[in-house]
Amino acid sequence: MGNRKFKFVRADIRNTIVLDRLASEATLLVHLAAVVGVSLVLDDPVKGMETNIGGSEDVLRSALRYGLPVLIASSSEVYGRGSKVPFSEEDDVVLGNVGFIRWSYAISKMADEALSLAYHHQYNLPVTIVRFFNTVGRANWEIMAWYYRV
Repeated sequence: MGNRKFKFVRADIRNTIVLDRLASEATLLVHLAAVVGVSLVLDDPVKGMETNIGGSEDVLRSALRYGLPVLIASSSEVYGRGSKVPFSEEDDVVLGNVGFIRWSYAISKMADEALSLAYHHQYNLPVTIVRFFNTVGRANWEIMAWYYRV
């Protein structure tokens, strides 16, 4: 926080006016925003989908507008009900019944990734996708992630 090159702004990811202003001043967009928490996903699934997918779309549009590379935070949830461990990027994804709201989060993060890759494919936007995993059991907090840079 003490670094003069760092700017922290608390705002809703869907506030495109704030997002555009910040993107116009940036050299890289790091998109970590998402609806987090099982209760939030279950209690308001529409807001969860709109925030995750719409927020990512807004970030990608701003990145494209200003020619910025973008890092998109995803989730290990996109692996679905993997039948084997370790997961492989070549494995087919199996989700539970879409009628169970629980899967809306995984679906929204999959859509984020697909949209990000589409922006790269169609507009050559530099995109890095990071899939965060929940980890436990380490005294020194550790983030495990898979990333895909296009």
